[in-house]
Amino acid sequence: MDFSLQKFLTEMELKAVVQFEGGLAHYQISPESNGIYQARLLQYDGSIDKSPPAEVILVRGYRQWSGSYERHDLLNKIGDIIEERNRMDNPSEPNDV
Repeated sequence: MDFSLQKFLTEMELKAVVQFEGGLAHYQISPESNGIYQARLLQYDGSIDKSPPAEVILVRGYRQWSGSYERHDLLNKIGDIIEERNRMDNPSEPNDV
């Protein structure tokens, strides 16, 4: 693993809050490898019978995010937060999460 990727993996950990089924889902996001992330549910303030998955693996695709959950709207919401963080951390570099 090169130094820049290793630095990215150790420094990039963030929390994301996304709307899901009428509530807010709070996820902690950690990178697994280049373009692959793990999101763990920390809290959900919506209905217990409509709660989001406790853990999601996200994989950056060409046009959208894919992963271990079938609803692309949730994957893309979390993925957009990852991409925004990458743009803030590397404003002069192209966004190739």
